[in-house]
Amino acid sequence: MNLTIRAGEFVALIGKNGSGKTTLAKHFNGLLKPSNGEVLIDGMNTKDVGTAALARVVGYVFQNPDHQIFSDSVVKELEYGLVNTGLDTIEMQRRIDRVLRFTGLEQYRSEPPLSLGKGVRQMIAVASILVLEPHILVIDEPTTGLDWDGIQQIMSLIGQLHKNGTTIIMITQDMEIVAQYADRVIVMNKGRVAAEGGTKEVLENFPVLAQAGIVPPQILRLSAGLKAFGLRAAFLHAREFIAAIDQALGDT
Repeated sequence: MNLTIRAGEFVALIGKNGSGKTTLAKHFNGLLKPSNGEVLIDGMNTKDVGTAALARVVGYVFQNPDHQIFSDSVVKELEYGLVNTGLDTIEMQRRIDRVLRFTGLEQYRSEPPLSLGKGVRQMIAVASILVLEPHILVIDEPTTGLDWDGIQQIMSLIGQLHKNGTTIIMITQDMEIVAQYADRVIVMNKGRVAAEGGTKEVLENFPVLAQAGIVPPQILRLSAGLKAFGLRAAFLHAREFIAAIDQALGDT
């Protein structure tokens, strides 16, 4: 495959289980090395750079937060990643305090992470990466297993990080989240890139999505179906769809 992700993008990496999403993403921080070709991250060839150096540029949050949480308090969880960075104690504490405020975790700072709920543990996993201040955040299925409030909290945080300039690469099967947040979509199918482009452009490509085992967002499917009855376009977002319906009714 030949693929470019540009600085500042919010990219959704989609595809059914086993399509190669996570395998591809693990090449971005050196957890996997290419057997052929090259992976360049911020000008660095991952074959020539260790995972510790890549971790300063690329933060990776696993699908299951319990796979990266092991300390006996939230503060120590955040401290762990900073120990080998060469930062002094004052700077480490500044980063920890800032990230705890940013993620809303201040009240849990002394709590054992594994005793907390799934949504909080997911936020802790994200916070443990954010203290390293990576330019790129790869986050694998951030909404899996969360209730509605948890989904809104984690996606609000990721959205704010993107607004602040962080490049986001989100692996997900939640097409509603993709439609709401992503600028660009990459479709994986059998280890290859089946399609890539702007979010609406890709999600409207129903045949390619069907081949990849992906169901488009409900609003997009409904509005695309109504084009045969005079609706002017298909829409990703409910507010745009409702406005178009109102306009269509007003014109009749």
